[in-house]
Amino acid sequence: DVIGVVALDHPLIRHAIQAVSRQGVRVYALFSDFSPCGQAGYIGVDNQKAGRTAAWMAQHLLRRPGSVGVLLGDHRFTCQESCEISFRSGMREYGATQRVLEPLNTRESVEGGYRAAQALLDGHADLQLIYAPCGGIEGVVRALREQAQRRVMLVCHGPAQEGELALIDGSITLMLRHNIETMAAAVVRLCTERQSERDARYEQVILPFEIITRENM
Repeated sequence: DVIGVVALDHPLIRHAIQAVSRQGVRVYALFSDFSPCGQAGYIGVDNQKAGRTAAWMAQHLLRRPGSVGVLLGDHRFTCQESCEISFRSGMREYGATQRVLEPLNTRESVEGGYRAAQALLDGHADLQLIYAPCGGIEGVVRALREQAQRRVMLVCHGPAQEGELALIDGSITLMLRHNIETMAAAVVRLCTERQSERDARYEQVILPFEIITRENM
């Protein structure tokens, strides 16, 4: 009757969504939306706001010229694409003197996050901050801890495993965190309310995100 899916915005995936939607199945995009393909709606945060919020925080945290790294899990996640674009736009608008680097890929894995963060640290001696709206944060934290003598800030999305400990020890500077329980409740509510309806309108449910630091957990 209803499918909730977290997936890349890939032509094969859109084709599959179109096929099942024609059969009357409602498909809701969770966290990351798709280009129009007959999906019933989107449930997640406003990624443009999240990216611009991260840029606003970065602009207040950074005090000298240097490089800012960006990590993405996959370029076909529209949520991460929107976060990156909005982050860059915000940094431009705020007149930041830092250079925002081209994004590296974590492949949504811990090991991928570790390798991508290492590449940023090894390749840019003036690296000041990493923005990571993706999976693999645990690997990024490990890479930063291994180079504790360098002060590189991390603004990321969450939750992440042991994210609160990483905030406490300073490995994560700031986290934009969505609440999994709130997300789950919204998915169940929308799916049950719309199951019997024949109206094919697109439904968008925007959920709030929290700004978490070590001081407000």
